[in-house]
Amino acid sequence: MPTLSINIPIGARNDAKGFSLVEMIIAITISSMIIGGSTFFIFKTNSEAQTAKNRTKIHVEMSEYIEKMNQIRNGYSSGTVLIQNEPGYDVLLFSNSGATAGVLVGVVNLADPDANGGVRLDTVWEFDKYGSKAIGMQEITKSQLDSVLSASTNAYSVVFHPDRYFPELQAQNFSANTYNSGSLIELDADVYERLLPEYAGLPKAMVADETVLPFNLIF
Repeated sequence: MPTLSINIPIGARNDAKGFSLVEMIIAITISSMIIGGSTFFIFKTNSEAQTAKNRTKIHVEMSEYIEKMNQIRNGYSSGTVLIQNEPGYDVLLFSNSGATAGVLVGVVNLADPDANGGVRLDTVWEFDKYGSKAIGMQEITKSQLDSVLSASTNAYSVVFHPDRYFPELQAQNFSANTYNSGSLIELDADVYERLLPEYAGLPKAMVADETVLPFNLIF
């Protein structure tokens, strides 16, 4: 009787080639470049989106500020530069025809609020310090008006209420000039595009590369 012979292979030979070390390094390098480029693109896109958002907020609040300034010009007959600081923030004073009420306009220091959230004008000796300092306007009574007219530095004791300043208008510069006996007031304001809390209290020169938006206004 013929014998049937069956050969069962113990192991099969694998002719498929694997990746060499050089190929693996090249693949990893290319992948890293792609991931790095994608990350940079996402970061750049997010940064540009945040910049656009910040600028929109600033322009919205600047529009509100301009509207209120126009209301002040219509309601108060007299406007003058009460304090002109160089360097420092200028302070404007408006008063009505009977000198019974007025409005102070300047830059307040938001980093030093009182118990009720009120703040005061930023002083000359604090001007060079970087921090949260916003443009504001505050109505004052006759007694307060008499006080600042007797001594302009008394303006620094006037409390600006929380709804009387514009937190998005973080001022680097705020200067004013009058023309035609005060019938025209020109304001120049440089506003930080964003505020960096980690630099608060340091000299402004250390954050000189921060982007500022210039505004030139005439009322």
